[in-house]
Amino acid sequence: MIKSLKQLYNHPFNKQKPFFAFARWIEWKFIRLFRLRNYKKKVWGNRYLQLNYNSLQSMWVMYNWIVDWEEFNFIKDYLKSKDTVFDIGTNMGFYTVWMSRFIGDLGKIHCFEPDDISFNRLADNIELNKLASKTQLNHCAVSETVGELYFTIGMDGENHISESSL
Repeated sequence: MIKSLKQLYNHPFNKQKPFFAFARWIEWKFIRLFRLRNYKKKVWGNRYLQLNYNSLQSMWVMYNWIVDWEEFNFIKDYLKSKDTVFDIGTNMGFYTVWMSRFIGDLGKIHCFEPDDISFNRLADNIELNKLASKTQLNHCAVSETVGELYFTIGMDGENHISESSL
């Protein structure tokens, strides 16, 4: 538990808002303890995510809020209204939900996610936030290789291209 709290307070966003970080940490422990699925959490203004006790991606949202600090801040500063964005390896869609805040009503996000579980979570988060008009969901992987490749499944944010079927 001490190690978990130390990691929590090393994140730049949590250093700025330590009480908010601790409250989220407690909330995450509650989600895990009661094995909650599709836990609706308000995030980033008027956006929501469905979190799942068994999802590493859900944990990172709760632990860090501004999940990948440098990337999230770059997105916030770089994206403009009407931009078209490709979210490759979308997972449950927290980057998509974050980016949707900055592209306006005329922007578009093309999401690519091959894993069934992650794709269904993505679709749920898109529906929850009413983002269908600004997203295109693609249930497939993207690679520089033409043809078919093996891909792991059921590993949440750790799925990857594999040399053989598992």
